[in-house]
Amino acid sequence: MDLFKEFDSWLDEQERVQRKSKKHFIGCRGYGHFDSKIGIKRCRKSKKLRQEVCNSLVLKRHKFWPFIRQDQKTRRYIRDIEKKLKIRVKIRKIMYASHADAIILSFYASLLKKNYEEIINGTRAYESVIGYRRIPLNKYRNKSNIDFSNDVFKVIRTANDSVLFCIDIKDFFGNIEHRNLHNSVMYFSKNIPKENLRLVVKNVSNYRYVFRDDVEKRLGKDAQKWIDPRRYNDLIRDTNLIHKNKRKKGIPQGSPISDILANIYLYDFDVWLAEEIDRYRGTYRRYSDDILILVPASEAEDVYGKICKKIEGKKFNLKIGKDKTEAFYIDAQSRTFEDITKKYVAKYSKNKASAQYLGFNMNLKNVSVRPGTVAKHYRKETQKIKAKLKKENKKAVSKQASIKKQSKSSKKYGYFKLSAKRTGSSIPKQFRKVRKRTQKIWAEAKTSNP
Repeated sequence: MDLFKEFDSWLDEQERVQRKSKKHFIGCRGYGHFDSKIGIKRCRKSKKLRQEVCNSLVLKRHKFWPFIRQDQKTRRYIRDIEKKLKIRVKIRKIMYASHADAIILSFYASLLKKNYEEIINGTRAYESVIGYRRIPLNKYRNKSNIDFSNDVFKVIRTANDSVLFCIDIKDFFGNIEHRNLHNSVMYFSKNIPKENLRLVVKNVSNYRYVFRDDVEKRLGKDAQKWIDPRRYNDLIRDTNLIHKNKRKKGIPQGSPISDILANIYLYDFDVWLAEEIDRYRGTYRRYSDDILILVPASEAEDVYGKICKKIEGKKFNLKIGKDKTEAFYIDAQSRTFEDITKKYVAKYSKNKASAQYLGFNMNLKNVSVRPGTVAKHYRKETQKIKAKLKKENKKAVSKQASIKKQSKSSKKYGYFKLSAKRTGSSIPKQFRKVRKRTQKIWAEAKTSNP
């Protein structure tokens, strides 16, 4: 494989994607880092960068910058067994690669994705793995989580006596073992130089990172000043702010290559489970760490036990997140949807009326957008109002400005509109409530700040 030609082809593809979708190139993303942004033209002209990407000897000498870590906190309201409302904060450890490093990681990710698609095509797992892949719906667009959820909803509505499992893998990215990951990646290397892949995977495995808050405290909030190497050496490198992953497992969530590495890591598991479920004429879907299985009720306990044993074995060494695992019994004759989670994880019994899958709540009769998604929408609208008032020095939001803002934000209802169109059920009613309440939020902002 001529990596230089492959790199030029990859840049051509990125340029086409950029023109079509108007998305920024991976080297020009909006976040600040310790190096300057790199456009496609610079990638083509820079001999140094091209050598760092394609030449294994130069890549070996390339010094990868530490990732910048920015935790994303999401509030979730849950009810315990006694139906008492509790607030749980979910923290996602999102890490951003430098602009040059992102180009290197993204290029090798594209090569691995091609090999992955070639190998998984023709296996039972081809339709089962839906996360981080482009699965066409028609010749105009690919499937989204709305389409995946709608597919599952259609299946469970026509299911015979079955059990629906929604299983979560606990801290998936943080528990990927490096040795097993390396072996899996080598299986998908094909024409890619193995030494190059080894260097890339090594950087992602033994990664270093620095918290964004620490960077801002030392270098200020102006990202333009972060690219000064002297200030970086004095205020970041030499002050023990850089953390290193010293464990023999875990990859950074958010890097351009982490998604395909996660799919590669579970490839053997996906093929095994897809074949196992197919024997029972059931359904298996996996989106990253979320596993959905529909099997005949008579085989449910046996299948669940096999899954736990397989995924917690030496080859994968992962753990089932029992606090998020759900199980529902579908009675075809009486058309009932019963929560039987306590039968499998008694400590985390939920007694819910709907299963949660890819941002939707669904049962035999209804599918709706998850309340957390609706609440997130309201929080964003409130933040927009606060930012607007702060920008205008806490003056009133005029009627003209409000209308202009609403027209610019017409796409904010897009997710609800598309969900209502594709899945129907109670989502149109949800959408009307969301739009009415959002308009009320903006109206209250106008009147409360005369």
